Amino acid sequence: MIKGYFLLACVLALFVNNSYGQFIEVAPLFESSPKLDKPYGVCAHVTFPGFENYDSRVKTLELASNIGVNYIRADMLSSLFFTGKGEFTPGKVDVLAKDFKDHNISLLPLLDRHVVGIYGWSDLSLYTRYVDSLVTRYPQYEYWELMNEVDLMTNLGTGAELAKKYLTVIKQVCDVVHQHNKKVVFGGVARANGDFAKAFLDDGGAQYIDVYNFHSYSSGVTPESFIYGDLKQLSARLDRETEVWITETGYHTEEPNSYMVQFFCIVLPRALSKLNVNEGDTIAVVNTVNEQLSDYLLSSNYYVEYIDIDDMDKLDVNRIRALLPCDREVFQVKYFPKLLSYVRNGGTIVLPYGVPFYYNMTDEGKVVPNPQDCRGMLHMFVEQWWDASFKSTGLPKNPSVVVKNPDYSDLKCSWVSNGDGTTRYVSGRRLKEGDQLVPIVSVGDSATQYPICGIFKYGSDLKGNCIFNTYLGEIYSVPEILKAKRLVRSYIYGISMGISKMFWYELKHGGQNQYEPEHHFGLVNTDFSPRPSYLAYQILVRMMPSGSSHPVLSYDSNTRVYKASWKRPDRKVVDAYWKTQGRGEVSIKKKRSTRVYDHFGNRIQLNGNQISVNNGVVYVVR
Repeated sequence: MIKGYFLLACVLALFVNNSYGQFIEVAPLFESSPKLDKPYGVCAHVTFPGFENYDSRVKTLELASNIGVNYIRADMLSSLFFTGKGEFTPGKVDVLAKDFKDHNISLLPLLDRHVVGIYGWSDLSLYTRYVDSLVTRYPQYEYWELMNEVDLMTNLGTGAELAKKYLTVIKQVCDVVHQHNKKVVFGGVARANGDFAKAFLDDGGAQYIDVYNFHSYSSGVTPESFIYGDLKQLSARLDRETEVWITETGYHTEEPNSYMVQFFCIVLPRALSKLNVNEGDTIAVVNTVNEQLSDYLLSSNYYVEYIDIDDMDKLDVNRIRALLPCDREVFQVKYFPKLLSYVRNGGTIVLPYGVPFYYNMTDEGKVVPNPQDCRGMLHMFVEQWWDASFKSTGLPKNPSVVVKNPDYSDLKCSWVSNGDGTTRYVSGRRLKEGDQLVPIVSVGDSATQYPICGIFKYGSDLKGNCIFNTYLGEIYSVPEILKAKRLVRSYIYGISMGISKMFWYELKHGGQNQYEPEHHFGLVNTDFSPRPSYLAYQILVRMMPSGSSHPVLSYDSNTRVYKASWKRPDRKVVDAYWKTQGRGEVSIKKKRSTRVYDHFGNRIQLNGNQISVNNGVVYVVR
């Protein structure tokens, strides 16, 4: 969360003086053409014969064409073209090239790392013959990407050593490709600003590429944060005029073995149901809570109502059945009396991560230790190994035993101690008469276990409940509903900040193993049935097609609303609005022809000139 505030501050530092009402224009980090030039791509393994997508390439191309993407990025495996003896045999890809032409989609060829098992830097003559054979045979492809994620080949050397090997190849490839008047795309690096990329640029590699290209994935955080972070670091090493692409970005939607995901998807709904909070009931979420957590609630079919932190004491406990006041250990302590009032009146709060209220956030946004005993006022005590009272519990610093409440025995995650003393046990030593502590997951040793997740059921001066989870873990996957929203925002935000082309990873799920993240990045399922993110991409392309003016990004620091504006080839002006957290209201310029749509293309009826904005893009077309 602290990282997010830092990145937001960095974004605010980019503001220039062009203002539209309360929106301040954000300067892009890299320059790009005035009009969008085929910016949309997707990754699909259509060149893999015999498995994955080659045998169903026509269906794959139909799905990509229906989205409206301009490019499919796929491997040009040397085994497709060269026999073990080095003979050129391009037959199957000739068929594929015709299919691409029939569907009006271009291929971004990803050149292999090796030919017949020999790395490019080990036999430059063989490798350049491979490249020249392809570029000669397929002149319809303008861009040629050289090798995928070489920076991850750490078994072959350090980042700097790999960069030198790569540089010897790209010097040769540059000459071959440029002789055909085509362009060289830097091989997508997994770490945009890692040692490999830095060494490559420091050794003068930029002169041999036409496009700088990298991969940008988040650990579950917003695209505005991680794309900006990568681009900001790159801007210190590259000229603003450099053409920049992202050839892999995306989110995966399954992580059932993650404790934190199971807490939100299994533990929390079941715990709420035992407190008579069920699907369809309203849960209030404070506006500053991470969008990922609120979308997990939405995916569990609760109605989520976003509120200002100042309004917690105004909540009707009969209507607002539960409250998520924070997402981490940080809370604005001055508002704690309002939260306590909600619990005292019978409300249920959810404290999902770490030691509750461990840190205070000041009005200036600084995170400092919390001097107040907020947990004590909730009759909660957290047993920490460095406290004097910890020894009397008999608990180990690092637990080795896990005990689940029988009502939660179907949890499939394997909870383990980090081995660094970060386990935070919760005890009932501060319970008052009428209170009850119900463990959900307890840890310890064979003799003693205390809860790290459970429910405080109050029956004393407090009349509500508190569901807590002190485990310190990360969430890397996202619900599909959030993936669809973030796809749209990734493209609009990324392109507005200077990225010329972006490729979503990937078109189709890679498999059905629910514990393998690589199987769950797709826009469509393994049976090719579309997922919500597929529709969201399709609507995005319709709203901001190739040939539109370059989107201009602006930001309202008061409401924390983003706005991007562009003109389409049909001369319609489109404004896209969104937030990364919570909800807000925006006043728009309304004409008789104005139409408003959500990120799935559903028409939104206007009530006056106000529109409601959340973490899904709202398009205003006029």
